[in-house]
Amino acid sequence: MFELLEAHSIHAALVEPRQLKRVPGRKSDYLDCQWIQKLHSLGMLTASFRPDAEMRMLRTYLRHRAVLLERRAPHTRSVHMQQALQQTA
Repeated sequence: MFELLEAHSIHAALVEPRQLKRVPGRKSDYLDCQWIQKLHSLGMLTASFRPDAEMRMLRTYLRHRAVLLERRAPHTRSVHMQQALQQTA
C-alpha cells in the first residue's frame, strides 16, 4: 500500500504502532486518522526507516522465494504419494 501512495506522489510516513501508544491522548477508532495526523504535524511522531527501492525489491523476492519453498514440500509429498499408489495398483 505504501508503494502505491509513493507512486502517486503522496507523502506518507510509516510510524510504529508502539510509538502511538506512548503518546497521551484519546485512542479510539473515532476520527483516529485526524488524531494521528495532528500528532505527526506537531512533530510527536517520527517516520520509521524505509530501505531504498533496490533493497525493498530484493526483500520482496526473498520473501516470495521463502513462500514458494514452503509450498513446495506438500506438493512434492503428494506427487510421491500418487506415484507410490500407482506402482502398488
